[in-house]
Amino acid sequence: MPGWPSIDRAEDERLAQSLWAGEMTALPEIYDTYAPRLFDYCHVLRRDEEAAASALHDSLIVVQERIGDLPDVRLFRGWLYAVTRRECLRRRAHEDPPADRRQAAEADGFGDDDAFRRLAHTALLVLDGAQREALDLSLRHELDSHELAEVLSVLPHEASVRVAQARQDLDYAFTAAVVAATA
Repeated sequence: MPGWPSIDRAEDERLAQSLWAGEMTALPEIYDTYAPRLFDYCHVLRRDEEAAASALHDSLIVVQERIGDLPDVRLFRGWLYAVTRRECLRRRAHEDPPADRRQAAEADGFGDDDAFRRLAHTALLVLDGAQREALDLSLRHELDSHELAEVLSVLPHEASVRVAQARQDLDYAFTAAVVAATA
């Protein structure tokens, strides 16, 4: 996504070690580094800005409280997303959706091309929720197959297959949408 700089894996390890060591600056640094990405992911799962912000807040508290559960600092990114996902799903299961949902602004990247945006949205409708989530986490959030497996509670091979199948299905759906729109 435009505006998200890549995060170095060594930086992930440093952040995890800082949090584990109880350094006062660790959680604010994690927030500064990951909040935009995690908010986006929370919004995908919760579909409301307020609900996403609240889930993100509580996810970071859980991360701080349970950093000792992280078996290896090299697994921090996947674990961070997995904690965030569990918090969003827990809230979704126990809370009613808000009466008036506040949608987050759509990401830039399409420019002013509303026709292309509509085609992309049409193609994405072909994917089921699990495929969209896997593709989003892989492409936009830059999670590798091991991190994705941690988040989705599957084996790394299954995560890779899910992403590959989603990409193929999306390619076919986008091609069909373009053909339908231009025929």
